[in-house]
Amino acid sequence: MKEFLSQIHAVEDSILEEYLSFWTEHSVPKNTIMTCEGDTEQYMYFVLEGVQKSYY
Repeated sequence: MKEFLSQIHAVEDSILEEYLSFWTEHSVPKNTIMTCEGDTEQYMYFVLEGVQKSYY
């Protein structure tokens, strides 16, 4: 994620490291419903591998 963010905008390493310290890597199996209809999402996701779909 550090590499991805650095490509968007240059940020001091210390600031970027502090920002990234708040993120936690989490894996879920394929076809897992992460948020059900009517629920309010509590998290923000950054997909490292695979595809995340959403339906409206």
